[in-house]
Amino acid sequence: MKKYLLLLITLFATITIVTAQEGKDATPKIHKPASKQERILFNFMLDSWDKTPPGIATNWIKSRSFEFFLMADKAFANEHLGIAYGLGISSTNVNSNARFDQINNNTILNPIDSTQYNMNKLSTNYIEIPLEFRFRTSHIHNGNRFKIAIGAKAGYLLQDHLKFVSDIIKDKLYNTPNIDPFRFCATGRIGYGKFSLTGFYGLNTLFKSGKGSGVIPMGFGITFTPTFGGVSL
Repeated sequence: MKKYLLLLITLFATITIVTAQEGKDATPKIHKPASKQERILFNFMLDSWDKTPPGIATNWIKSRSFEFFLMADKAFANEHLGIAYGLGISSTNVNSNARFDQINNNTILNPIDSTQYNMNKLSTNYIEIPLEFRFRTSHIHNGNRFKIAIGAKAGYLLQDHLKFVSDIIKDKLYNTPNIDPFRFCATGRIGYGKFSLTGFYGLNTLFKSGKGSGVIPMGFGITFTPTFGGVSL
C-alpha cells in the first residue's frame, strides 16, 4: 500500500511541474486564481456488499478501508459550485462468512461451515479516478463552509487477496478468480469544514458479469480534508 501511495504522489508532482513549465511557454493569459477547495481527501470507511446470496453476511466493524485522493477543483458561481476530478488509491477489506467456491469456472459465495475462525476477508487495492460536482455555502466561520458533493469514481484493480485465519490455519491466497478488474461507483459526501460523511455504491458487481455471485460493493465513512490558513486543501 505504501509503495502505491508514494508512486501516486510522485506522479502528481511530476504532472504539476510539467504543467507549470508549459504554462510559462504559452501565450500570456489573464490570470484567474485557482480554487483551493478540498484538493486532498482522506476517506476512512467501513465496507460491505449488497445483494449477497442467502446465508452470506459481512462484518461492517471489521471491514475497514482507506482512500486517498488528490483533486483539482474548478470553481464558478463565486465558488458556490464546482467540478473536481483527480487521481487516488483505495485499499478495501471486507470481512464475511463467505467461502469462495469455484463451480463451472464461476466464483460462487457460500457460507463457511464452521464458525471457528478469527478472520475471513477479501482485500482489494485500486487506483481510481474520481469526479465530483460540488455545492458550497459562503464562508461561515474561519473559512469553513457547508458542502455537498455528488459524483462517481472509476477504478482499476492493482492487487487482491483472500486471508483466512483460525486457531489452526493461517492462509493467504492472491488473484481471486473472476473479480472484475474495473469498478465503477456512485459517490456522495455532505459535511462542514474539515469533515464530511461520505459513501459509495457500486454500479457494477464485484465479479465479472455472469462469472460469479452478483454482490455489489458499498461503503460509508468519514472524509478528512486538511485545512491551512482557513482554506480546505
